[in-house]
Amino acid sequence: MLFCPITNNRSLNQPLTIELSCVYCVHSFSVGYLLNTILAPARGLTMNPHSAIECEKILSSALSILESFWLKDSQKFLLGYDQPTIADLSAVCELMQFEVLDEEEKNKIFAPYGKIQQWIERIKAATRPHFDEVHQHLLFEDRPRFREAAGKSAS
Repeated sequence: MLFCPITNNRSLNQPLTIELSCVYCVHSFSVGYLLNTILAPARGLTMNPHSAIECEKILSSALSILESFWLKDSQKFLLGYDQPTIADLSAVCELMQFEVLDEEEKNKIFAPYGKIQQWIERIKAATRPHFDEVHQHLLFEDRPRFREAAGKSAS
């Protein structure tokens, strides 16, 4: 749990409890999947395809929970607020790591989760231009480098 004072339209400086278990869940399995699909090959390390498959299954389960529980009904953000919270920002940053994957691989993971895709776009819109600035390095410098290195190791 994370406690932080925030100002919102419900109360002024009231401590807000933010449940971050969904963030931990996504983080734990995204790291294993990314390590065994693109990061290890890019670093010249041996990847573990079995581990990647297992992490993908668990990641899919975590994304299902994120979509069906944390983004249930017509919630715009994880905790039902009209603006992103720390939980939203933390979780979306974990998911942005998947931008290093090629489009086909990324679509395979995220295509079943329309609510998650819309939620990511809402966070980007709500935090622009800062979101783009923070992710500039990942999207424009790391992604091509990792894809190129992973492609060389696959050949």
